[in-house]
Amino acid sequence: MVAYSSMLLLLSLICFAHGLALHEKETTREMKKMDLLLAGPSTHPDHPDHVEILNDEDVADRSNEEDINQATGIAEYLNGGDMMMTQKQENEVITGKNRQGNAITNTRQFWSKAADGSPTVYYERDASFQDTNGILDAAIKEFTEYTCIKWVPRTNQRAYVTFFHGSGCYSSVGMTGRGQKISLQANNARGYGCMHVGVAVHEMIHAIGMFHEQSRVDRDQYVTINKANIVAGLAYNFDIMKNTVAPVEYDYDSIMHYGKTAFSRERGLITIEVKKQGITIGQRSGMSTLNKKGINIMYNCESAPTVAPVATTVAPVNPNPNPGPVANTIAVKIDDPILCPAFFNANLCSTLCLIRTICPGECVNNAENKDGRCTGWAESSRKYCVQTKYVGYMWRNCKAACLKQHPC
Repeated sequence: MVAYSSMLLLLSLICFAHGLALHEKETTREMKKMDLLLAGPSTHPDHPDHVEILNDEDVADRSNEEDINQATGIAEYLNGGDMMMTQKQENEVITGKNRQGNAITNTRQFWSKAADGSPTVYYERDASFQDTNGILDAAIKEFTEYTCIKWVPRTNQRAYVTFFHGSGCYSSVGMTGRGQKISLQANNARGYGCMHVGVAVHEMIHAIGMFHEQSRVDRDQYVTINKANIVAGLAYNFDIMKNTVAPVEYDYDSIMHYGKTAFSRERGLITIEVKKQGITIGQRSGMSTLNKKGINIMYNCESAPTVAPVATTVAPVNPNPNPGPVANTIAVKIDDPILCPAFFNANLCSTLCLIRTICPGECVNNAENKDGRCTGWAESSRKYCVQTKYVGYMWRNCKAACLKQHPC
């Protein structure tokens, strides 16, 4: 009996010690994330550790966020190697229910529209931020030319982005509602660093609410993750983001896709193997065609590609009579059995008219009020149909009232 009790005590102590170790590791990670948030400019952009992994001919090829962050040692303190996510976001997209996508679903983390109706990101440059080559202006130009997102210099807005030369390349995901940072490590004399247009665009797309392409739930249909080739302790950077949606189909050419050797434990080892021959991944030249479409769809832009109208069994209330030419359609199947339930569960039917067109079965058909109080709730000044706390219940139980109150 004594021996048995001693064994239980020993096991309990081992478990307790293990728990403390895990807690300490997680606490250290959270503290490091806080250090990064509070960090000032990088004072050692030319440190030998930043360039010793490179040969002269491939400095440009290795100037991407995952390689730089791995070399500078900050990748292990970030999600996906370059994302500064809140604990709530981690809980939602890493441990949440499966949804197929690479973009946030919480519209409260979308950037708000300005007076002209354009979703607007207000930004400022840290006092030490140097951009003699106009890298940031060129990155902003991509958003201006190809999306409805505007980046506007901040005056006194509460939610805004500060660009600074930190250690590595990273960003928050979506709007945090307060000041947030995008770190673009200054390039050294050999051009190695984050001050490249493609890298800047990549981090800015994180800031408007998108994750990495290879983090989609359906990624295993398109790529194979070779976990044995990943640096020990960094495999979590390949976690699938579950509680997200995908506005467009899988995009090998996405500027948000890792390269084939991302976080490899040895130079040249392939960590992401594509399942289609002749495909290159990891480009940082600029937004792909699908990147542009996805951003516009995500933010419900008027300039977003439209989908041809589809006959439904129950007509939508006040439908859009001119959904746009068929020539500009996107490759999304109407009433897709995987995407549409995900869109509905993410409450996108409530705010995105394009989603109602793509998914009439989920968003429009069989509209009814299952509660006698639906009309009153929908017409209330509290706007229950679009209020985050109630939107899910309202669109499941008061769809008819919500469609009438919030027509397209």
